[in-house]
Amino acid sequence: LGMTGHKKIHDIFIDKKIPRQDRLAIPIFTHNNKLVAIGNLTISQKHSIAPKTRIIIKIKTMASNKAKYPIAQT
Repeated sequence: LGMTGHKKIHDIFIDKKIPRQDRLAIPIFTHNNKLVAIGNLTISQKHSIAPKTRIIIKIKTMASNKAKYPIAQT
């Protein structure tokens, strides 16, 4: 489920075959200046749900008529 190691956001977009013109529409989630998730593409291993997880934040995404990728809404 979660990503391990380090990878540039640009490289993730390329690996997932996200067209350049669509990348700005994908939300980037951070906590304390650390990457948590990139839209619904990937989540960091540190922030994925585990048996010891105590708090879960649900983020609902809504598709825009113009965007191919959902827009995050908390």
